[in-house]
Amino acid sequence: MTFTDDNVDNYSDYLYHVTAIYTTPDGESKPSNEILLTPKENMLPPTKLESQLIAGNNIVLTWIAPESNYRGFRVSRNGINISDILDEPIFIDQSVPA
Repeated sequence: MTFTDDNVDNYSDYLYHVTAIYTTPDGESKPSNEILLTPKENMLPPTKLESQLIAGNNIVLTWIAPESNYRGFRVSRNGINISDILDEPIFIDQSVPA
């Protein structure tokens, strides 16, 4: 038997088990073993993040984009989103404190 769960989000945990339903006698079995899954398909991170300091406090970030299925990039500094980029894998941070 096969079941496909199409209602899941990437990087969310899902715990599954299965029971058998009987008609004679009427009832349900104990649960099977449980499995924990975390979907991560098609969500590869950018790689080879590099930086270069230019013109005072400006920092240029470059990286290699995943091969497909991404719609843009989010740049964070110290855990805070500072820019969403929808095109090229390059960002110039002109707001770095001196």
